[in-house]
Amino acid sequence: KEIINLLHQEDRSYLLPVLPDHIVEDSLEAKRIISQWIKTTNKYLKRLSLELQCDNGITTYTSRHSFATIAKHLGYSNELIAEALGHEYGNRITNIYLDAFDTEALDDMHRNVIL
Repeated sequence: KEIINLLHQEDRSYLLPVLPDHIVEDSLEAKRIISQWIKTTNKYLKRLSLELQCDNGITTYTSRHSFATIAKHLGYSNELIAEALGHEYGNRITNIYLDAFDTEALDDMHRNVIL
C-alpha cells in the first residue's frame, strides 16, 4: 500500500504509465515500447524472485495471472477481470451492444485486489 501511495499521482490515468501521452495505443511504436517494457520488467522481476528465493519465479505473466485469480476469488465477474486485463471477453457481437464497464468499477476492483 505504501508503494502504491508513493507512486500514485492524481493527474495520471495509470499508476505505472508505460506509454508517453503522445503515442497512439494501437500503433507499432506502442507495441515496440510495451514489448521492451515487459522485457525490462521481467529482468528485474527475475532478480527480485531470486533475492526472495521464490521457486516459481515472478514475471509480468504470473503477476497478471495472480491478479486475475485474486479478483475471481473476491467475486468479480469474468467480464470485468477480462476488461481490467485488456482482454475481450465473450461474443464480439454481444460486446457491440454492451457498454464497457465504467472506470470506477475497474478502479474499485484494482484497489481491492492490490490492497
